[in-house]
Amino acid sequence: MNWQRWAASAFAALVLPASAQTGGGATGTANPAKTSTDATDNQDSLRGAMLVSFLHQANQREIDMARLVKTRSDSPQINRFADELIADHQAIDDQLVSFAKDRGIDFEAVRARVQADIEQQWQERQVKGVGSATGEWAFTAEPRVDPEAARLAMTKFKASQDKLRTLTGAALSREFVQAVIDDHQMVTDRTSRALARINDPEVKGLVGKLLPVFKRHLTEAQRLQDRLSKS
Repeated sequence: MNWQRWAASAFAALVLPASAQTGGGATGTANPAKTSTDATDNQDSLRGAMLVSFLHQANQREIDMARLVKTRSDSPQINRFADELIADHQAIDDQLVSFAKDRGIDFEAVRARVQADIEQQWQERQVKGVGSATGEWAFTAEPRVDPEAARLAMTKFKASQDKLRTLTGAALSREFVQAVIDDHQMVTDRTSRALARINDPEVKGLVGKLLPVFKRHLTEAQRLQDRLSKS
């Protein structure tokens, strides 16, 4: 089985109810109304799983970046902000991981499903270099979103990470704060759009509690950037 087919079959277990996977009862007789309801429920499950996975990946990015900066920065205010990012993003990621476990969301299955979707879109556009697995999936919060936007966000973040490894002093502080602003703004915007299309009250409730943390970090980074520009 190729990886696209594996991704589809693995994700079916995540988004399809048991009756849909087994053909819907002993007789297998189709019920149009039920089929329509199942399709809607499955789409909402897909959207919820993708958003939870997206936020999980965002938390991991912020934790990794903050830890990197702490190994290179001698600025007390930058290190304090990095510590705050690490603590907050680890705390909310623990909630996401626990939620995913309780709901049976497999992050690896979601990753494969989203990557397959992105690859299909590249193929539809006849783009070369399909299947590079460069990480666009981690920047995708909902189904069938423009893969070029995901690629640009990923490329920008990776370039910033690479640059952080070469900088020290004030230049490191400025690059770090700008990277935090860019990534938190992207996550806030995409999460808000994705959340508006989700009906699951449990997903909406969880994300509704976590999104303000990203917004608070964004505001703090913008204020910090303003202070750095005046120093």
